[in-house]
Amino acid sequence: QHGLAEDQARLAQSPASTLIFWTDAYVAQQLQGSDLFRGMWSLIPADKPASLTVYPRLQGLLADRKAAETPAIQAPLDLALGEALMDFALDEWARPYFEAANTEAAPPEVQAAALSGQGLIHIRAGRMEAAREALESAAALPEEAVPARVRGRIASRQGDLYLHQRRYEEALPHFREALRLYEEAGDTEDLIHVHRNLARVLEGQGRLDKAVAVYQRLIDLPGLSRELTAATHQQIGAIRQNQQRWAEALAAFQAALPLAQAAEDDFLIHALEDSIEDMAERAQSSGKTQDEAPTGKKKGWLGRLFGG
Repeated sequence: QHGLAEDQARLAQSPASTLIFWTDAYVAQQLQGSDLFRGMWSLIPADKPASLTVYPRLQGLLADRKAAETPAIQAPLDLALGEALMDFALDEWARPYFEAANTEAAPPEVQAAALSGQGLIHIRAGRMEAAREALESAAALPEEAVPARVRGRIASRQGDLYLHQRRYEEALPHFREALRLYEEAGDTEDLIHVHRNLARVLEGQGRLDKAVAVYQRLIDLPGLSRELTAATHQQIGAIRQNQQRWAEALAAFQAALPLAQAAEDDFLIHALEDSIEDMAERAQSSGKTQDEAPTGKKKGWLGRLFGG
């Protein structure tokens, strides 16, 4: 794992050396056969490819480049490269590769993912109308030709678009659709993202109990990091504190504290300790106990939230 600033500096100074830098990491993770690895050849400067052949680990990569003679073969590699660069927050480097991948010769799923990537880049840059157009174009591709995970990502990013603009009513159906598709695809990582944003939409609408129910569901998801679990408990506590439901706020802050301590997050630890002390005093003065706090877990959670 390398710092983003270091990667950006290396990329700006020498794309060739950065390619070697990243390639070593991917090889170490046994990713040399993946599309992501295969797509990295596009970083090789046109005037320097021969100099890289001395690195045995790049020989297979260069062979793939030579074999990629048609747009249909090239498009998935461009898509993989765009996604890799976007993961490093190098959006303007990624953008032309997404544009190249969005060709009529490419399979619909590649076109959809490329348009979705362009949409996210536009959102990050504040180009909301361009983002809307890219994402709507992606969503318009034949549904049966685009995997559920890709369609889920498109829907999630459409929700992100409206969430960034605080257009909560328009964001909500997109996040609901993304949840359905991610659950269909069994995609836990993206489920985490969409749960967080769905809860934010509900908070923005003032539907605080429903937001807490989604946050509780988020905590139950497998693969949630310790840090994010702590932050989610803290957010539940903040909501209950704003509702003056002191005992429930206290329980949430207490659940977050050991996780923050395990993560050695001193800032969060101090904030939670202060909140716990405050909530304990308020709960005691109101005559409530921690045992009265409900769990927030309900069967058929999406149906209970949205009536279907």
